Amino acid sequence: MYTHGDKSEHLYITLEGEVFLYYGDTEIWIGPGDFIGENGFILGTERVGTVKAGENGCTLWCVTRDKLFQKDDVETTILMSHLLIGIAPYMEIRMMEFTEEIKVAKDIVTNHCDFDHPSIRYVANLLKGKDDWESAINIWDYVRTMPYRFGFWFVKASQTFEFGFGMCTTKANL
Repeated sequence: MYTHGDKSEHLYITLEGEVFLYYGDTEIWIGPGDFIGENGFILGTERVGTVKAGENGCTLWCVTRDKLFQKDDVETTILMSHLLIGIAPYMEIRMMEFTEEIKVAKDIVTNHCDFDHPSIRYVANLLKGKDDWESAINIWDYVRTMPYRFGFWFVKASQTFEFGFGMCTTKANL
């Protein structure tokens, strides 16, 4: 699909199958619903990793740079604007790897459930039932219906609220 150093003319979204992203010796599994190559695509930089399809192949949606930045078709412009809004949380998480924030995130093994964060306290108060059992059911329903998206395990519970989606570990933290 692409290798380290290639131009970033396409953004991919995995529809079926699996893809593997390689940063040096690190292999990252990417499944259906996840974005591939969004940082280089948006920033206009070269690819920083190598991406290969899984053993059984994959189906991808490919967005080209000229389609994203076209000016003639209003409907396409609106669709691409929604795509950019949807991709923003993914970019934020992935950019953590290139900033000081990832150094703080490595300590999240011990503090990933930031239960004292104002957003956590606010929603917990909204979900409080007449007893502990009803509160637990309300919390379960809330977290269960939050959209599932692939991401990174080191995201704090309050960040899961901010992004509006989570994967198994981040939703469990929440």
